[in-house]
Amino acid sequence: MEFFQKFLNRVNRGYGQVDKNVFGGLLPGGAATPIGAAFQRSGLPKNQQPSDFDRRKAALIDATATGVAKAQPVVERTLQAAPPVVQQTVSRGLNALPFSANLFGRYYTGIGATGLEIPKAMTKQVGTAIAKPDYFQKLLTDSIEEEKSLSDILNSPNAAGMDSPEMRKFANNALAETRSRIKRMRTGDIPYTPYATQGQGNPLTSPSTSFGNVWFSPSKEGYTANEKYDFIYGAADKKVPMAQLPGGIAPLDPSQEAALTSALGIQGPKGMIPMASAHPLTFFGRSIVMKMPDKSFTYPINIR
Repeated sequence: MEFFQKFLNRVNRGYGQVDKNVFGGLLPGGAATPIGAAFQRSGLPKNQQPSDFDRRKAALIDATATGVAKAQPVVERTLQAAPPVVQQTVSRGLNALPFSANLFGRYYTGIGATGLEIPKAMTKQVGTAIAKPDYFQKLLTDSIEEEKSLSDILNSPNAAGMDSPEMRKFANNALAETRSRIKRMRTGDIPYTPYATQGQGNPLTSPSTSFGNVWFSPSKEGYTANEKYDFIYGAADKKVPMAQLPGGIAPLDPSQEAALTSALGIQGPKGMIPMASAHPLTFFGRSIVMKMPDKSFTYPINIR
């Protein structure tokens, strides 16, 4: 996080030397980069586009993410070829990092769950949340109400937006997801989500950028889960490659959109700490993940 913040600060102070080193000085106006060129061809009015400065910041972040992603296969092959003692040392080194960085490092290096240690502070935080007396029942009640509301909307011919195929599809998917959640909860499993929790602004220590959504099963000692560390947007650039649209408008690749969001930031209500999932560092990591191969792995979580 400190490295990336220094990088952003450098970009904010002036991009001249970075531009020279990375792009050979081709960034006046930002049009010489893929992100800048896409906006230049888009035909959007200038006042509806990011500023030249913001496009340059996004281009530099995108270039950095590209370099990190391209190095991943080499890092993984080198680690796989190393003696076990070296791999164990790397694993211990990753365990010394904040938990979100630890998991991301394991994803990036391909070492996966080997030797993974979960900080007790993290499991205690989750355990305290799901062990509250009204936690499970409130979630189930809210889910049942959500199911009824979505069903009513879909069955009402005059419901707002239901004449749109896309909106109807969205509502149908939401209803199916809610029903699936209710069905699983009725078997005794407990869902945990950290995304609505306030005070989770640090992407290196937040459960939202490490555990994410998890299903726990009660055990004699507490709760257990076999969690998968993955990203729905993993390798997104290969799944959704840049395509030329009619009129010569080239959209941004998913990783470029993440880089642009990292540069612009997400503005929330005044005075509210931004969620970890909306932090610029999080979008920088997403940009890397979207460019590199999917390296998902599973690991056990035991809460006692």
